[in-house]
This record gives sequence, structure tokens and C-alpha cells, in this order.
Amino acid sequence: MENIVKLGAIAQLEKAQEIAVIYKEVFGCVNQTTKRIATNFIEKMGLPGANCFIAIVRKKVVGFTWGYKIIDNDILEKYLKAPGLSELLGKETYFLFDKLVVLPEYRNQGIGRRLVTSLCYCGNTNPVVLRTRKHSPTSTIIAIRRGKAVLKIGKKSVIMIINYPHNCL
Repeated sequence: MENIVKLGAIAQLEKAQEIAVIYKEVFGCVNQTTKRIATNFIEKMGLPGANCFIAIVRKKVVGFTWGYKIIDNDILEKYLKAPGLSELLGKETYFLFDKLVVLPEYRNQGIGRRLVTSLCYCGNTNPVVLRTRKHSPTSTIIAIRRGKAVLKIGKKSVIMIINYPHNCL
């Protein structure tokens, strides 16, 4: 059985390297060092409303998720590489569900679902937005949580929104 743990500021610093190693393994980031990934993670955790949850199995971090508030939807549009998103979203503040990662050997055990639920239910009252691949495990988890695709990006990706994240349990 895994534990889902919300990381405080000090724990984020302590776990940044471990998170970076998992990130690099899952995404195959050959052009980024784990140090750069860890630095990027720490920078993101300094953003407004930032939260990070990790999944731990037998004292090993096997997955994580993080997100933060986005006040400027033009920046969000550029970050997600989603032309037209800013116009679609309007002036509302959104919570960007930035990353969800579970090591392959720990998938299909409910860990991703529990991480998503934890991030959505961490006191955030803003609608949640994310970019994911169509028909991915993440898009399935978000759809189950009453999320919907609102914008297609190319042939493989979609922007999804959960309008009522506090009801996503």
C-alpha cells in the first residue's frame, strides 16, 4: 500500500533530486540534467498556490504530481503551447495541473488516481487546467473526475478542465 504525502517547503527541497530522477526516467529527458529538472521543480514550487504530492511505496518515491495557480492566461497559453486557450479561458484564475508521474512498474494500482485526487482536493477552489495526450491514463483519470476536453492540440494532445476541483473525489 502506498502513502500519498503532501510536501512542505523543506520536504520539497529534500525530495527535489529524487523527483528529478523519476521525471527524467519517465520522460526520457536526454537534454536536461537531473540538477536542472530539480531546480525547475523548486522554482515551480515557489509559485502562488503551489502544491506537490508524492507517492511512497516501501520508503521509495514512485510517483508525484504538482500544480500551481496561474493568474495570466496568456502565459498559460504559451506554456501549454495551446493557441486560442487564453480566449477560451477568459479572465478567470486557473490552477495548472502541471505534472503527474508514476513509475511504469507502479502503474495500474490506483496511485495516479490518488495523486490526482490529492492535488485537486488540496484546498484549491479554482478550476483545474492541464495538457495531456488523448486517451492517456491521465486523461482517463481526469474524465472520471468530471473533467472534460476543451481544446485539441495537434493530433495527440488535448487541454482538459475540471471546473469544480473540490468535488472531484
